[in-house]
Amino acid sequence: ALEEGTFFARDLVSEPGNILHPDEYAKRINSLKKIGLKINVYDEKKLKKLGMNALLGVGQGSIRGSYLVTMEWNGLKNNSKPLAFVGKGVCFDTGGVSLKPAKFMEDMTYDMAGSATVVGLMKNDSLSDENNLFLRMDEKPFRFHVMTGDSKRYLAAGFSLSDKSAFEDAKNELEKANIAFEDLGDEIAKLRCVEECIGLNDPAGNRLELSYGSKDSSEPFVSTQNIKGFITKGLGFGHVVFAAPDLETAHRFYIDVLGFGDSDYMNFPMGPAPDAPEVKLNFMHCDNPRHHTVALYESPIPPSGLIHTMVEVNDIDEVGYGLDRAMQNNIHISSSLGRHSNDMMVSFYMQTPSGFDLEFGYDGWQVDWDNFETQKSKIPSFWGHAFSPPEN
Repeated sequence: ALEEGTFFARDLVSEPGNILHPDEYAKRINSLKKIGLKINVYDEKKLKKLGMNALLGVGQGSIRGSYLVTMEWNGLKNNSKPLAFVGKGVCFDTGGVSLKPAKFMEDMTYDMAGSATVVGLMKNDSLSDENNLFLRMDEKPFRFHVMTGDSKRYLAAGFSLSDKSAFEDAKNELEKANIAFEDLGDEIAKLRCVEECIGLNDPAGNRLELSYGSKDSSEPFVSTQNIKGFITKGLGFGHVVFAAPDLETAHRFYIDVLGFGDSDYMNFPMGPAPDAPEVKLNFMHCDNPRHHTVALYESPIPPSGLIHTMVEVNDIDEVGYGLDRAMQNNIHISSSLGRHSNDMMVSFYMQTPSGFDLEFGYDGWQVDWDNFETQKSKIPSFWGHAFSPPEN
């Protein structure tokens, strides 16, 4: 739907004025009734009755008509305030004598781009849900699920097992270790786009979900920011870093019960003072080449419920573009650009609306575990990654 809406808006902008004149533009917008939008087309007679003489004056030198078009989608079931978009749709050209200089006149066809963008947004918004936002990165139906709730925080991380046999083996291991878990049922499994799933807490209280039978989407992934691609194939979405007040107990759970493997034990002083406390982290990997899928940081659980999560793009320039977008949108940059010492990731960190950080990176190490020895890192990064907490 996103791809279709983007192309629809692009094609409207690109059409020459002798093809996409006001009569044709109104006709094309009116065709969107078929997807459930309420369309009202106000022609010259209706505009005159409404006293919209300024709009009529713009088009009076053309043989084509003048129109105002409204599009409405009433999909919400509650009484929330409506969201409105307004876009100018002056088609090149409406007639009369042009008093403008000839330079850049060829670009006047884009004078209706604001209106075309609105059409694209409306077409995609008609498919959305007021309580759930599913964010895609690849061929999967979603990798992040954001939902309305009573608080802004992380809820759970999901781990996909290879098949039903592995899923049953995991449940048996949990039972043997006296770890409580719950069958989340068919409704949640359908929402997660998997066959079956269970929910449990690790010893630190971090919420986990285990599942199998992850499905693919029938529609291709198209980034809203033209990102060339995310590194997920056979690796999962990225990684999560949990807080664990009792680091060793939580670490043993992931290794002994869930079957993770050790990648790195990192400890370093928190500052230059001789008596500065040590930062301690355990990094662990799944049965895939990503350096770590879960890391544990020795600290109390933060109000956000998570230290950070990470996504990886396939081009260093995408990291730069992402940093630019974050700064342009006044997103707090929690850490400057840098390269980590253990997984080699070049990345920066930004704070999400829920309070935890999102690491946005490139060039993470994909490890051959048959030829690997567990690391013991003494520094978090080779260069960069200057961390700065938000001001409030």
